[in-house]
Amino acid sequence: MQTRVSQSPHQNLKFGKPTTFVLCGMNQQDRNSIVLDSGASNSMFNDKKHFISFTSKEEEVILADGSSIKSLGSGTIRIELSHCFLKINNGLLIPQLAIKLLSMNTLIGANHSVTKEISAKTFVVTSKAKKVIINGSLESVNFIIHQNKIPPFNISLSTSSTTLLHQSSGHPSLEYFKKMYPEKNISSFNCTTCNLSKITKTPFKGTFPQPNRKLETIHMDLCSPISPESIFGKKYFLQIVNRFSHFLWISALTNKSECKDYIKNHINRVKQQTNSQVANLISDNGAEFKNTDLQNFFKYKGINHLTSAPYTPEQNPFSERGNQTAVNKSRCLLLNSGLDLSYWAEAENTAFYVENLTPCKSLNFETPFSKWFNRKPSLKLLHPFGCEAIYLDNFPKNKFSSRGVAGVFLGYREGHRMFCILDLETGKVKTTHHVKFNDFPFPNKSQINLDQNTESFVLSGSLDIPTNSQTNSNCLDSPKTPNNLELSPNDQRKDDKNQNFTTNTLQQYKGYSWTTEPVDNSKEITSNLDPANILTNSCQNKQSSIFVKAIVLDSKSHSQATNHPDSKQWLAAIDDELSNMKKNQVWSFHEQDKSIHPLTTTSVFKRKTDVNGNLTKYKARLCVRGFNQ
Repeated sequence: MQTRVSQSPHQNLKFGKPTTFVLCGMNQQDRNSIVLDSGASNSMFNDKKHFISFTSKEEEVILADGSSIKSLGSGTIRIELSHCFLKINNGLLIPQLAIKLLSMNTLIGANHSVTKEISAKTFVVTSKAKKVIINGSLESVNFIIHQNKIPPFNISLSTSSTTLLHQSSGHPSLEYFKKMYPEKNISSFNCTTCNLSKITKTPFKGTFPQPNRKLETIHMDLCSPISPESIFGKKYFLQIVNRFSHFLWISALTNKSECKDYIKNHINRVKQQTNSQVANLISDNGAEFKNTDLQNFFKYKGINHLTSAPYTPEQNPFSERGNQTAVNKSRCLLLNSGLDLSYWAEAENTAFYVENLTPCKSLNFETPFSKWFNRKPSLKLLHPFGCEAIYLDNFPKNKFSSRGVAGVFLGYREGHRMFCILDLETGKVKTTHHVKFNDFPFPNKSQINLDQNTESFVLSGSLDIPTNSQTNSNCLDSPKTPNNLELSPNDQRKDDKNQNFTTNTLQQYKGYSWTTEPVDNSKEITSNLDPANILTNSCQNKQSSIFVKAIVLDSKSHSQATNHPDSKQWLAAIDDELSNMKKNQVWSFHEQDKSIHPLTTTSVFKRKTDVNGNLTKYKARLCVRGFNQ
């Protein structure tokens, strides 16, 4: 037996000029190192302690420079790595080697792959299942395999059999695992696989501290760009929540840059209203809140700005929950009013206004309005969003023109009984105090009634559906059939079915009568159409049958084509396809390697027909299954 080894055990994955193999001058640490060698046909170790099975037999090993050394025998090598044990068959024992060699060809032949990272000076060997089995580092031109022992995961299982049962059971939770195997007396354990695969967000237990005054803590959140824009070109809305009273403020914004100015004005305004100062402000990490201008303002005012962690809206629940409630209410208002989605800003403003008047469970069903203003709100001014509203025209055209203008109610404005009205004639939005509401009609609502609790009305009288003869008398004359065109029996039966369908559809309904006014709209349609160009149903069916027949008779595989009654034609088509591929040099022959996985092929057979359905050619195609690569 002759075994080939590279000229140097240090020449592994670096395919350059070979270096000289020195068998002496290696210290004990180098002698115990394992090098991944691309030139060795077999793995070669210099210590017999790595062999778990060994057969003594002296053999000659040929080096790359032509010299030779002796091998004392061969067997199975067991390597203890950092995270697993590796067994190598047909390993050679050569005590003269100054270093241990692990054959790369052996790993590649077992469908393993080697990947190196030049920047990190590391490499890994992965299995076919993409699992790392060997890792190491690049030292000079050597690929040194890591052998350092890493302590395993600390899994506090009672026995190894319990671990196996837990894995075989599909990693159930401790509660269900105890139910499955009550005889095991399992107390507790920690499975790292379960922790990595089943981790979820940690619940937020407990409650937020309740503030003692109105402006002790406020929450803010900016809703992302909304499509479509509002009627005034707004794309965002900023929500501010006072935690003490749960009172809400909203402002529709055109750009995010407007956010900081509104926040400054709001803080100054509420300070004047309550004679108090904001202590804590909570928001997310958006740039609209964390910018130099606002940070300097907060520092000047002595405001503590707290931000929630990224992707953790639970830390700012008052704003997030308020956004959801307001959006849901706004969606209801728009749907019930029939207004276009571009009125979302007005709907949001109305939703926030009504939310402040709604009892809150967190406040023992006290309203945010009463908690903020220390007085009960009045609900007499509430009207349905989108209802009909008549407002006073302060500038009438003349003395006798109407003083009221019809509009649509779009919500409330800050001030004493100020309402927002959409003028139906001009499309402009008016803010006025002088309004009369008609809460029932919704001018912009469609005819489709979304309320299922509407009243039903019973029609009195009778409605008669006209018979077939009555209907035909008031309709257009049927197209006349050319005299020289004869209908086939199939066409005649189809016309009879159409007549029966018309008669059955227009059946009599008892108790109703329907009388139509006679209208003479008859018109005779003539043309120079040649009846021979008309394709009858029988001819159409013939063409369809030819097409279906061609589909059924096409072969699906090479064996089916060769055993087909038309096998001569199919074999001729196959020979024609192969000759064309050979002529065009579609492929070339190479010796197959174990590491190469060839792609399979499939045959496609098709019959070609002309426009009349006549068979013209047998076609065969040889295709490669490229999706398998």
